Amino acid sequence: SVTEVAASLGGASADATNAELNDEREATTAQSLSHAEIEALKAGGASGEALVHAIAAGSKTFASKTAFSQEKYLRKKARKHFQTVTALRPSPLVLCDHFMAK
Repeated sequence: SVTEVAASLGGASADATNAELNDEREATTAQSLSHAEIEALKAGGASGEALVHAIAAGSKTFASKTAFSQEKYLRKKARKHFQTVTALRPSPLVLCDHFMAK
C-alpha cells in the first residue's frame, strides 16, 4: 500500500517546502528512471508496490517535498501502476462486451 511505500522511503523533514519545485523544466528531468526502464520493470513482473517504490526512489525531488506532497505523489503513482480488478454484475450488455472483446 501507499503507506508502506512511504514508510520505507522515509518521511519528509519538518522544514520541507515545495517552494523550489515550481520549475517546469525540472519536472521532465526529476525522474532518473526512463520510460523504457519502468516498462522493463513491469515486464519483469515487479509488483505495484515495488514499481512505485522504484519510481519514488528514482525521483530527485521526492525527498525535498512536504509529507502531504509525498503522499499525494505516491497515491498518484499507485493509481497509475497498481493493478486493480473490478467485478461487474453480469448483464446482457456486459456479457456482449466481454465476448465481443475476445
